[in-house]
Amino acid sequence: MLAPVDVVLCAHVVYTIADIEPFVRKLAHHARYKVVMPTHMRPTMARFDPFWPWIYGETKYSPPGAAALMQVLWEMDIYPQLDMFPPVPPRPFRSWERALETLRERLFVAPDTPQDARLQEAMRALLVATAGGYVIKDSKPGRLALISCSQARAWCDWLSEYIICKDERHILVGSHALKVFCDGWNLSLKSTVGDLSATGYPC
Repeated sequence: MLAPVDVVLCAHVVYTIADIEPFVRKLAHHARYKVVMPTHMRPTMARFDPFWPWIYGETKYSPPGAAALMQVLWEMDIYPQLDMFPPVPPRPFRSWERALETLRERLFVAPDTPQDARLQEAMRALLVATAGGYVIKDSKPGRLALISCSQARAWCDWLSEYIICKDERHILVGSHALKVFCDGWNLSLKSTVGDLSATGYPC
């Protein structure tokens, strides 16, 4: 059993957790002052959903995002602080070859297979050429929500300043920088995802 800490950071974890209520309660149980949950409005992989019917003959339903998480929290009588970051336009694929490579990886398609042929057919229908490259038709900007539960508004303000939105990536400065801040307040930190500054997270 992990000891309680002052701040629990849970970044981009909740999308695929089926039984979310016990998970949230465990987060709250371990946090003395605050639980911070950066969460996308739509999971980042949802941008590839239009390709699934072409490749697999079925509709892909994306996991819930920040709006559904807020509803769950309200039903649990948890009323968090919600901060929204500016929309980030879809990042284009720089070339057709790069688009094919990325889509194969994201959609679990092996080269030179029937699925690969269907993927390339879908690309011709769903990709739109722009000045910066190719974008998926009707793609929406990415939106990041910072959901935080505590009495201390200052924590949320501090974290907000250190989330950088650039090139369709939301990068948190990571546990090291947060630890420096916590040390100044003589607090401790538990991060559920390690140092996000090293990994980033694509929209």
